[in-house]
Amino acid sequence: MARATTSAPTALRFSTVWLWLFGIGGLALGCGIGFAIPSVGQWLVDTVHEIPGPLRIAMTVPRVWLVPATTVIGLIAKLALFDTARNECSALTVSDDHVELAQNGREQYAIRAGVAAVFREDAVLVLTDRNRLRLARFRAADLSARDIETAFR
Repeated sequence: MARATTSAPTALRFSTVWLWLFGIGGLALGCGIGFAIPSVGQWLVDTVHEIPGPLRIAMTVPRVWLVPATTVIGLIAKLALFDTARNECSALTVSDDHVELAQNGREQYAIRAGVAAVFREDAVLVLTDRNRLRLARFRAADLSARDIETAFR
């Protein structure tokens, strides 16, 4: 009696490495801004004689409080940007019996046995059946063509 072998689903999605890069970038940017505000503000006062109100207020905050505050603000801003990017990016899951595509809360599902061809039209991933009828069409510019090919093999 032959046993059917199944493999674990292959999932392609936004890497968590980007979370770390966004977080570290936000920390560095925020910290740098905190150190730069007093110098840049003073330069603007000396050059233009007028500076925006928020910058004027930030210049009155002692550096010991300003740098940690801008660092936290930078981290929060970058993590929010990461979350937005992650939600807008495509996710593809290929298993032995089905294919799932998800993006921006929208999902498409196709039975794997019915998929005869997988190809890209510019930035769009297209799945068709044996009669060349479209089963799914999904924007997938952020997924590697090589990774998609490997997932379907």
